[in-house]
Amino acid sequence: MSVTYLNSKNILANSVYEFLKRNNVFMFLSNSNTQNPNIIEFFNISKSEISLAYDRLDWGPDIIFQNGDIVLTSAFDVYKCISNNNNSKSLIKPSNNISEIVTYSDGYSWKFLYSLNNYQIENFLTIDKVPVNFTDNQEIATTERYAVPGSIDYVTVDNKGSGYSTVEILVDGDGYDAKFEPVIINGEIIKINIINHGYGYTYCNLTITGNGSNATATAYISSKTGHGSNLFDELNVKYIMVSKVLTNHASENIPDDFEYNQVGFANKLYSQSEGTEIISTIFTGYKILVNSTNFNIGDEVIVNNTQSYKVISVEKTGTESKLFLSGFFNNISGNIGVNTEIKLKNNNTISANILQVMYTPNIRKNVNILYLESLLESNKLYKYSEDTYKIILNF
Repeated sequence: MSVTYLNSKNILANSVYEFLKRNNVFMFLSNSNTQNPNIIEFFNISKSEISLAYDRLDWGPDIIFQNGDIVLTSAFDVYKCISNNNNSKSLIKPSNNISEIVTYSDGYSWKFLYSLNNYQIENFLTIDKVPVNFTDNQEIATTERYAVPGSIDYVTVDNKGSGYSTVEILVDGDGYDAKFEPVIINGEIIKINIINHGYGYTYCNLTITGNGSNATATAYISSKTGHGSNLFDELNVKYIMVSKVLTNHASENIPDDFEYNQVGFANKLYSQSEGTEIISTIFTGYKILVNSTNFNIGDEVIVNNTQSYKVISVEKTGTESKLFLSGFFNNISGNIGVNTEIKLKNNNTISANILQVMYTPNIRKNVNILYLESLLESNKLYKYSEDTYKIILNF
């Protein structure tokens, strides 16, 4: 399985994501750093193989989360931290999957956003990214629909005061129904619990009255539209993930030790059945078995005295070698085949016969590059099982 991150920066990520869903596109990998990429491999991408994503933060005990943090629990539920109980450690895992803000016994207040389904968990969830699907997701639709505008998130006690045994909290604001309950210990107000978060506030000033003196507190208000009203921004979605099981390739068709420098998307790949006779100006790869061990990575070779290729991966066993060749894909039939001669470009005395063509491109292509991203550092294709690969592209 390959998982590709395209860091496209929030709203652009959504635009690219919607384009990919609507169009027949291909993802390709390249080993060059130019606007005319040397394509090593390409994959068809379907709608179910792409997802938006954001950075992962797991809930755990004894961690101080910040207000606004988005966390993923072990039950694969996603919550937003509304109040961290004055920078205290979180002790109780949030678990109430309801639309209202819930305050737990550790003083933390959490807002449930949505849950990951099994397909997202199996195909997109990684150790540092969380997928999200805004299409046909009833939980997200419910979260956004029932977001409460201008509710009171939490209250801080700025001055505990002294001498209190009875307290009344007066609210001066432009919203409705906020209710509070003070916690008094030894005459001091140490905490103010929210009984009802209210709604519609753009300002909320609290005045503490009673038989004590000097206690003050501050109420903090949510945004005008409320928590969960715009999950795309609140989750800070800025990645597109492409999850691809390479079912069309044997595990040996892609070299494990090859470094990729570019990733991109393209369309207008023409199949052989369409009869398109266009010689491409981009590269692709072949895998062959030869009766020699004299070829090495980086060698330039000539096949059938006509076509030039570069050796990008070598696997030597006994007197034979498996070579992965990178070169121009074209429509010249019979260019690479069994019993075809291959030799070094700068030394004709080193040659061999091709014993087996293990992989050849099955699409004759001329492409229109839609998106091309240069990687900041080389990235490798990691092999996870017999036919499963994972590509992690860091930008």
